[in-house]
Amino acid sequence: MRYLLLLLLIVGQSGIALANRCRYGSLASPQFQDIITRAPWVDVRAFGAVGDGVTDDTAACQAALDFAITNGNTETYFPTGTYMVTGLTIATKQRIHGDGTSSTIKLIASSDTNVIDTSGSGINSTITIKDIQIDGNRANNASGNGIHLDGTNILWLKLERVFVTECQDIGIYIDNCNVASIQDCRIGECDKGLYILDSEQINAIGTTIEVNDTYGVTFDQCTPGASRLVDCWFESGGTVTPTDYIIIQATDAIIVDSCRFAMGNGTTNGPTNAGINVLTGGTDCYFATNSFTGTLDDNATAMIVFDSGSSGNMSINNRGGSGGTVGGGTLDEDGRNYIFEVNTTSSTGLNQAGRNVLTRATFTGTDTTPSVKSGNVFLTSGTTTITDFDDGADGQIITIISRATITFDTTTGQDADHNLDGSSADITTEVNDITTWFNLSNTWHLISNLDASVDNN
Repeated sequence: MRYLLLLLLIVGQSGIALANRCRYGSLASPQFQDIITRAPWVDVRAFGAVGDGVTDDTAACQAALDFAITNGNTETYFPTGTYMVTGLTIATKQRIHGDGTSSTIKLIASSDTNVIDTSGSGINSTITIKDIQIDGNRANNASGNGIHLDGTNILWLKLERVFVTECQDIGIYIDNCNVASIQDCRIGECDKGLYILDSEQINAIGTTIEVNDTYGVTFDQCTPGASRLVDCWFESGGTVTPTDYIIIQATDAIIVDSCRFAMGNGTTNGPTNAGINVLTGGTDCYFATNSFTGTLDDNATAMIVFDSGSSGNMSINNRGGSGGTVGGGTLDEDGRNYIFEVNTTSSTGLNQAGRNVLTRATFTGTDTTPSVKSGNVFLTSGTTTITDFDDGADGQIITIISRATITFDTTTGQDADHNLDGSSADITTEVNDITTWFNLSNTWHLISNLDASVDNN
């Protein structure tokens, strides 16, 4: 018994000594043997972070992040709470996690910077952020992104269940990244959602991008190595009217697959231009099994727009959701009746897989010999006399919807600049009049002329 009591006394004294050695030190040289900061992560509370939504936790959180990198690249843990910061800088191989949306890193008022930033830190490998909310405190800051990843060939970026909100500028900014996974995240209530520059193989899966003022996602100067948006949700919300949900410019090989686009329903706004807007340099894109629901706003162009500078090899095979009118066309319940906006000088390699697909384009200004190679429904844009449809395939049928007074010269004999036929007198149409034409051996024959001012029932 005496030996047992002696053993217990020794163990007890050793425990007290160990506990004394485990007390927190300074932020510069803390002791890390207590339960809060046990492997495999470093708890920001061990460095003095409070997380009460009031205290400035910048120094404590930054010290935890720095310590995690210099001591085995362990994870940094933000437990439930709101951590007010003036901006945090992360480094190569940084790993951050929290307890979901109950763990928030929020920008202090008037900081006017990015909440999490990598600029100038020379990042080049493996960043992981998961289960946390990033709040840009938009109402009290004049600028700043939520997560700003600007490194040197960032490899293996992983964002999982990250909620980015209320950013004055961009929710998530990614520059020069090779391979990224953005999964089950939400980006909302920012000026711009997700901006991807000079990167490849960026994959957003199951992510919600909604209620952002200017756009949802932009791919800019991204190189081949297909980036994908899969099973994502795009919505603008009550009074917010972004220009586009997705913008693709100077970029190759973007896949948008099984995404859902809320185009407005009378009470909830949609984008003012398009669900997907392919600008100059956009090429080799694939849009499949996407759902465009609701009704386009009156000032919206179409669900998908191909600008004059976009090039070929665009593959489209989408399905709709519920019924509704879209850009002058109709979404039937089978969901296969779409209108796509294609500039008349755009790509020749447009592959429209599926049935009942209309491609709508707008003639440029007062063009007298407009191109019709890229579509089958065209809007005019200014008063003019059309003498010739510049191109088009033999057997092609086109419909012209007048948006101004248009004269079709059908009386001048056939020559290099005149290929319209179908009337002994020139045809003049007014706003909303519709003419239909058929191409046979490079002569366009008038099929019908619908006068909108007459009851045609």
